[in-house]
Amino acid sequence: MINPDILCMGCMNPMGDEKVCPICGYDMTSRNNPQALPVKMVVNNRYVIGKVLSVTGEGITYIAWDKGTETVVKIKEYYPRGIVERNPDTSVFIPIDKRYVYNQNLLEFLEINNTLKNQSLASLQEVVDVFETNGTAYVVYQNLQCITLEDFLQRNGGTLKWEQARALLLPLIDTIKAMNDIGVIHKGISPQSIVVGRDGKLRITDYSISKLRMANGDIEMELTDGYSAIEQYGVLNIPEGDYTDVYGFCATLFRVLIGKDIPKATLRLEDERLSIPSSFASELPRHVLTALANGLKVKPNDRTQDIESLKNELVYGEIAYADEDDEDDDVN
Repeated sequence: MINPDILCMGCMNPMGDEKVCPICGYDMTSRNNPQALPVKMVVNNRYVIGKVLSVTGEGITYIAWDKGTETVVKIKEYYPRGIVERNPDTSVFIPIDKRYVYNQNLLEFLEINNTLKNQSLASLQEVVDVFETNGTAYVVYQNLQCITLEDFLQRNGGTLKWEQARALLLPLIDTIKAMNDIGVIHKGISPQSIVVGRDGKLRITDYSISKLRMANGDIEMELTDGYSAIEQYGVLNIPEGDYTDVYGFCATLFRVLIGKDIPKATLRLEDERLSIPSSFASELPRHVLTALANGLKVKPNDRTQDIESLKNELVYGEIAYADEDDEDDDVN
């Protein structure tokens, strides 16, 4: 059995008596932010907390060591920013006037992650464990060896051909559909939330409770301009739906094929046309351009309504598009 005391709290590789990790450069004298759990704390009698990997309005994600399986994992702690504080004993303190909001979102956090834990979705970051302790809740994920899709594109010329993109991205559609079918809408699909593993497969990460990615909520909102749909900004007073993930996926596919982000959804209300250089448009199948146009409609009622319909359009649809002799083609 590996002694966690010899592990680097930055990457969880053995480092013996070294003070600075020769692999990741983590300084063992480093400490997490006071609002986060301290390094080497053991949660649920099983998980050794390492450094903080990310902080969002929903919570804090740490690298960790699973003593039960002796593997590296990632743990997200439900810790909504601006709503809670850290007690000296590391438990979570919720002010009385914030408790309803806290508990309401906590229930959704647990429901989403427990639901996904019981699913077998090939293109989703696997949920290993979900539990409550310390006055809050935690979800444990597999630790993927990966880079973001955005980084992958930057390392491979900035764009992909349609046949390359099709092989990589279409498998994600089945996972998004399965999530939508059980009531989980991601609302944050982008080249930053999709990762490319060492096995070459793409997986979806960073799903969250609804209010993190919807305007006028009671926790700190986090939207991704160019990938978040208009309904997420609270402009049209239209709720989220499966069509929200259609928009995020199509915006991601547009970035993959064309090499640029589309404008922020609120800026597209008056003119939603998207200009595609003819050099790209001439190489894309007509049904792909049509599918993108339908999936990127600003108003949800005009947009492709669900991810399965989008898949059918991408694979089987075929409608004529603008003249290839033009300098630019418009997706509209």
